[in-house]
Amino acid sequence: MRWKTIICIGVIVFIVFNVFNFVLVIMAATTVSKAEQRERREGHENVQLICRESLDAAVGDNVTLDFHLEPGSDATKWTAFVFECKYNSSNVLVYKSRDFSKEDQANRFRGRVSPDSSWELREGKLAWKISQFQESDAGTYRCIVRNRTHQLPCSTELKIKQFHPHELNTSDGYHRHDTSSSIPEKPTDGNNTGSTNTLSGGAITGIVTAGIISIIIIAGVICK
Repeated sequence: MRWKTIICIGVIVFIVFNVFNFVLVIMAATTVSKAEQRERREGHENVQLICRESLDAAVGDNVTLDFHLEPGSDATKWTAFVFECKYNSSNVLVYKSRDFSKEDQANRFRGRVSPDSSWELREGKLAWKISQFQESDAGTYRCIVRNRTHQLPCSTELKIKQFHPHELNTSDGYHRHDTSSSIPEKPTDGNNTGSTNTLSGGAITGIVTAGIISIIIIAGVICK
């Protein structure tokens, strides 16, 4: 009978081990990082990046491209806040680690692209300007606000204006992206201090209880 007892113990240990792993998988799948919880508490998941669909400029003008968060959001409180704009594959402007990164800026834009005087992170104002606009600058500028939990894009097409270089477009002309553009991300660095499980205690208790009952039933059948 000793061999039967050993087999029974082995089966029970195997089942317990797998039930334990199953519970861990369930808990991991429903875990929300503290960074994401903080973003949700501050309402960042409802924020949109707003910009004009298009803008006309004459060659030689200093052109301001208006990007801003709506409703106004204090970007200084965002975790790992990054604002980057691209023209085709070239970096036009990159703000990360609480500063503008000249190293990431394409050579053709260095010295000509800078934050506008209205730039104010605390109010979600992210306008920037191109000095001495050139024909080769015409095209689509795609900007993205992102952090560990969100990614909000918006694009402005910059066109060459043939007449009245200082005439302003009085229409609204702004892109408004649905918050579904937010893309949840898992933290990839070591700055996250931990996570909190969002699965209710009752659900976890139910899973564990079901597992224990299953173990008892299977063990009873096998070890008769």
